[in-house]
Amino acid sequence: MKIIQITTFYHPVTGGVESQVEEIAQLLTEKGHNVKVFTTNSSRQGHGKIAQINSEIKNIPVKRYRTLFSVSKFHKIAPSMLLGLLNEDFDILHVHGFRKFEVYTALLAAKLKGKKVVVTTHNPFTTNIRSQNLEYLVKFHDLTLGKIFSKYLDKIIALLPTEIPILHDKFNVPEDKIQVIPNGIKNHFWEKIEFNKQKFLNKILEKSDKKPDKNNWDHVILATCRLNEVKGLQNLKLASDKLKNCLFLFIGGDDGYKKQLMSIYRNNSNVAITGSYILRTEIRKAYQIADVFVLPSLHEPFGLTPVESVASGTPVIATNVGGPKHVLSEDYAIFLNPNNQELWHKNIKKLLTNNDLRTKYIKLGQKDVEKYRWEKIIQRIIKLYEQLA
Repeated sequence: MKIIQITTFYHPVTGGVESQVEEIAQLLTEKGHNVKVFTTNSSRQGHGKIAQINSEIKNIPVKRYRTLFSVSKFHKIAPSMLLGLLNEDFDILHVHGFRKFEVYTALLAAKLKGKKVVVTTHNPFTTNIRSQNLEYLVKFHDLTLGKIFSKYLDKIIALLPTEIPILHDKFNVPEDKIQVIPNGIKNHFWEKIEFNKQKFLNKILEKSDKKPDKNNWDHVILATCRLNEVKGLQNLKLASDKLKNCLFLFIGGDDGYKKQLMSIYRNNSNVAITGSYILRTEIRKAYQIADVFVLPSLHEPFGLTPVESVASGTPVIATNVGGPKHVLSEDYAIFLNPNNQELWHKNIKKLLTNNDLRTKYIKLGQKDVEKYRWEKIIQRIIKLYEQLA
């Protein structure tokens, strides 16, 4: 099949959606499908553009279309993408993101050419922090474009079952057009690799924008995410104040909040902030050096990094707002109100000091998240394509 994956941002822009699109494109290509990626030329930060319009990234052709203007940080308007789609030969258009301009561009192109369009929502319904103007725009969209046109999409992939009633009741999407297919992760997260953990940690700390006062720690508390207020890293302040012999390692690129985080933790000598991402191939090493993985997001659509952490054998404490509590299980993970700093402190300490609980969580968790292996997820996506084509 000829399939075009459509996303607002794509590499070198880094994020969960971008990684999912890349991995889907690579897996489809490996299975003999003809795959291209269409995206805008925008960066996530809202300033600067991706210089190379057309390129090839990891053997996947990428076409970028010029952003005419932005509705918000995450909503870019690139009208020329419609012409690009009309000039392409395809069987399936797969759009990543709901409430996106690209959805309606793809829908129009697919209907004009008699082809099919699939949308993965990436669950925007958990978002609870928006500017007032953007909140008005979202409500306006949901009452107009969303309500009128969403039912004409050939298939909507929801990441979580909790999205089904929203899509059905609020957007008039027939339930038989909705299919739940979660995000996927690569096999290597289950594979233990041999490396010098202290040397690896020292390398990360050396390149960090905020460095701790020493290299040797009793425990490592890890968060891997973009540095944005919504990820809730500021709510680990009390835990870092009280657990002085633990290193709190925040790995991620600046998404507009690094300066504030640096200020919040300026007096915490046990906090390291990288200010940049590390290679995906190195992320699994980071999980292996950690004793606890934390994701205190104010809201979280899915929560891919906690899944990766569990697969890697590192216990997880995550937000109870959004996806993680549905993606993982209370049998082997802890879910907390992101704003309750005392609870985060107590539960981090509990996981660090209770070896029996840690062992139980690791054993149960690694087995359960087997269902998120890409080899299982990609087959479900291909089957959906085949049913439509």
